[in-house]
This record gives sequence, C-alpha cells and structure tokens, in this order.
Amino acid sequence: MDVISMDVTSIGNWLSAFTGISAAIIGEHTIRRAVVRRLKATGLVNADAYLAHLLESEQEQDCLVELIVVPETWFFRDRQPFYQLKKHISKLIEAGPPDQPLRLLSAPCSSGEEPYSMAMTLLDMGLPSEAFQIDAIDICKHAIKKAREANYTKHSFRGVTELERSSNFMAMASGLVLKPKIRQTVRFQRSNLMTCLAENGNRYEVIFCRNLLIYLEDNAASRLLEAIATLLKPGGLLIVGSAEMAKVPTHLFKAIRQPFVFGFERCQPLPQAQAPVIPSETPRAPKPSRRSLASANPLPLPPISQAEELNQCLLRLQVNPYCDDTYLRMSQLLESSNQKEEALRSLQKCLYLKPRSKEALTQLIRLTRQLGQLEQSQRFEQRLARLKE
Repeated sequence: MDVISMDVTSIGNWLSAFTGISAAIIGEHTIRRAVVRRLKATGLVNADAYLAHLLESEQEQDCLVELIVVPETWFFRDRQPFYQLKKHISKLIEAGPPDQPLRLLSAPCSSGEEPYSMAMTLLDMGLPSEAFQIDAIDICKHAIKKAREANYTKHSFRGVTELERSSNFMAMASGLVLKPKIRQTVRFQRSNLMTCLAENGNRYEVIFCRNLLIYLEDNAASRLLEAIATLLKPGGLLIVGSAEMAKVPTHLFKAIRQPFVFGFERCQPLPQAQAPVIPSETPRAPKPSRRSLASANPLPLPPISQAEELNQCLLRLQVNPYCDDTYLRMSQLLESSNQKEEALRSLQKCLYLKPRSKEALTQLIRLTRQLGQLEQSQRFEQRLARLKE
C-alpha cells in the first residue's frame, strides 16, 4: 500500500466532523498510517472503499478513532492544577457545606489517571467519598476500559511519591491497583464529547479539560468551550492545558493569574445558551455534615502578571536549565506577546529535553506553519505520527 500518495482528505474531513479533531493539526501522515492499518484489517483495497465502510459502521469508526487518538497522561500531571483544585474546593467549603455532593468533571479522561488524581486530592483534604462525585468521559473505548480496571504500571507514576503510591494503591502481579475507596468516587462514560452533551440538570464546580482543545478545529473548540461554560456553576473552576490558554474566550471565563495553573473561573452572567451535560444522574448521596467537610489549608499562590511569570520562568531556568515544562510554558508566554521566533526556540529546547513530548510537537507544527516553515512543520508532523504508532 502506497502510504505517501493515498488521498485521505475525505476521511480527514469525516474525522473533523465526527470528533472535532483537526486533520491539519494531527497531519495527513497520521491519518494515512491509521487508514492503511484498517485497510489491512478489513481487507478493503483503497481509501474510497474504506470511507464507504467507515460511514456505515460504528464499530469501524471506533477502530479508526482508537488509532488516531493516542492518550498521554499520568497521575498528578503538572501538580499545580491540583493545588488549585484544592484551593478552590476549600474556598467553597469555607462558605458552608453544600446542599448536595460536589460535582467534578474530567473530559477527556483518558485512562483515568486525571479523575483519580482529582479524587485523591479531595480525599486527602479530608472529604468523605460521599461528599463529591467525579464524572469522567472519553471517546476511546480502550482507555475507558483501562480506567475502570484501575490497574497501572510505572509509566503512570512519573512524579508520584512513594507515600502516595502506598496510601492509594495495592501491589498486584499485574501492576498497582487503585484502592476501592478511590475508584468508587469516579463514574466513567465512553462517549464523543462533541455530541454527548445533553441537558439533564447536572452542574459542576470543577471541570478539567486538558490537552484536547489544541487538537480541535477552531469552531469545534469554541462550541465545546461554550458548552463547558453552561456546565460550570458561576465562579466554577476550568483547568486547560498549558498550550490552550489563548483558546479560552474571555467573555465566558476569567483567567486565574497564577503560575503553571492554566486555569479559569466561569464568568457571570453568560449569554443565553442551551445547558448541556454529560451522563445520567446517579442516586444522590447523603448530605455531608460540616464536620466531615473539614479540609486542609490550601497552598496560597499570589496572582502575577504575564511578564512576571515569564521572569519567574527565566529564574527557574537559572536554577534548573533542564526543565522541559518551563520551556513549554515560556513558549506560550512568548507567543502570546507575539514573540514567535523566541517561542519557537523555547519549544525546540523543550523538545530537546523531552523528545517524546506530544504537546511540544503539536505546538511546533502550528507555529512553524505560522512562520512559513512548511518543510520543518512536515517533519514535526511525521515525528508526532511516529509517536502515535
């Protein structure tokens, strides 16, 4: 099968319409390789025959999406957003115990490390499991299956302390299995975020939606953020990825000016819109008592300007010049101030330190296109595609 010459434009268009994922961002090379694998699996002879099969088969749609959407996550990823989660929930509780369990959403949730990290954060604060409910949603069937099994290997524990492992996991021959008290706080649903949002009355205090927006078409990202705004209660917390801050509309969300949080609070009032939400209601948990909601003191982080944050990044690099996350954040700050060449150099340093960084590669693809470096952009696309094989 000639991977290079096969025209997958129509399949890419279907992918964008179905999932919101931009074919231009993930690259034709990635789509071609996935289609070739499915051609071999189905016995079909060309892209046109495959497209016809794809449009008729939900099972085939699942198979193709599974090949293209490759999750990358681990427990307590980036840490700072979880400190902000703790601070936000503590503030809510200080105002008085809620009338019903707190609701949180992780979407996309991948293989479960993020929503389980949210649960561990709240339990460590002293909240009982009946005081909150976490919904978690992802389009990938395999990821949801793994999340429900809650059985993890060392790849998921980058940066996790030994105390966190021993407190929350049980050692098994197949890996580390999350303890039942944590698993029961998260409800998983396998669904397409672009189509599953439907009104059912749920409202959330917190939503984590990280590292999805960077892959979406602009219109799809806007629609999703508008839906998220209707899901969040006034003042609710939204956490996005480090490269996604500029995509979040300021008329719907107010940025939290704290380093490495990448967070927003929902503005009020919102424009008139449909109020969507995710899965069906679960039986309401008993109202927690004020005593049961006792929480640990959060770690306060003073608000800072963008220029101050950039200076903080430079100071961190003086202490530790090998921190890929700092270079990644610097690139975003530089690009937002229209210093694209400097942002490009920062991203290249990030990739040098972390050669398998999908976030850095995705940003490099977009930025090199903006700068007219099309050959370089194509090389980054091919490199990203190899990581997803």
